[in-house]
Amino acid sequence: MPRYAFVLQYNGSNYAGWQKQHQQATVQGEIERAFEILFNLHIPIVAAGRTDAGVHARQMVFHAEIDQVISDAKKVLKSLRGLTPKDILVQQIYLVKDDFHARFDALSRQYSYTFTDRLDLFKNQFEWVIRSGLPHRQAMLESPVLFEGIHDFASFSKQNPDLLNSNCEVFRCVIYEYSPAVYTLEIEANRFLHSMVRCITGVLVQIGQGKCTAEMIRERLSVPDFKSPRFLAPPHALFLDKVNYDTSTWTEIS
Repeated sequence: MPRYAFVLQYNGSNYAGWQKQHQQATVQGEIERAFEILFNLHIPIVAAGRTDAGVHARQMVFHAEIDQVISDAKKVLKSLRGLTPKDILVQQIYLVKDDFHARFDALSRQYSYTFTDRLDLFKNQFEWVIRSGLPHRQAMLESPVLFEGIHDFASFSKQNPDLLNSNCEVFRCVIYEYSPAVYTLEIEANRFLHSMVRCITGVLVQIGQGKCTAEMIRERLSVPDFKSPRFLAPPHALFLDKVNYDTSTWTEIS
């Protein structure tokens, strides 16, 4: 049976996350409903990861086995766009190997989170407004590098009993000041734990507010504990930007 990889974007504002849930609108649920109408068959899909309620994706990837040969991607994409809400956009379809797995074959994932102390009626929809300001801005800008490397992130995530360990390798973690008083955290890692990016963003903002120090980050990384106090940044400003794969064997359906 052919296996396909689908690339999509979505605005997560109206959804209880990616994963299908009973009696709640989710991105997975909307796509599987559209697939069932389009292919007249229930087709389960497997994503690169699970975003939380209110979190968005500039690029998410999922795979599905479909007992039909897709030869006209434009026709299928047009149908999917008509069957899914306007805040979900399926963009591309690839034929992949039979053993491809959207989650386990991912080489890394990239997230971004934007926060500001500037009020803007339109941009604040996807920004976290820090109303108390960030008087310790420089310390905040210098601290993200502490998360780079291989660490146990138990102190910077919510516990998931299904995981065997909480070790992650962070390849890059940096805050850019793209314009005065507008900051974006960009982070890339081999994997992410539940609410990990929101936890990291929260503690970095606390450093900017003078409520936390770099030494406290070092201590929590050296003594990981899911019971450590944490401050979660709100979900509405978090984006999954990209999932990276070795795509040398992918064939785009045109």
